[in-house]
Amino acid sequence: MRQPTPTGCCKQRTSITQADVDAAPLFPEVAARVASFLAGRRALFCSWGDYDKNQLAQDAAFHKMRLPFGKEHVNLKKR
Repeated sequence: MRQPTPTGCCKQRTSITQADVDAAPLFPEVAARVASFLAGRRALFCSWGDYDKNQLAQDAAFHKMRLPFGKEHVNLKKR
């Protein structure tokens, strides 16, 4: 786990608690679940800004894996 303790800023912005982090599945497991869910479906990854896209790409690279969705991304904030 790259960040086992949520920062104060993270807790304030998201309400994520230490218990949430401790109980959460790891990135590779979640990516596999998303891939299974998306199997055979067309999907477009959208987020409010580029932060999520960049963070997910960084996490996938860290785990030496590909993201379970295509490279196309729509930044809804810019739209």
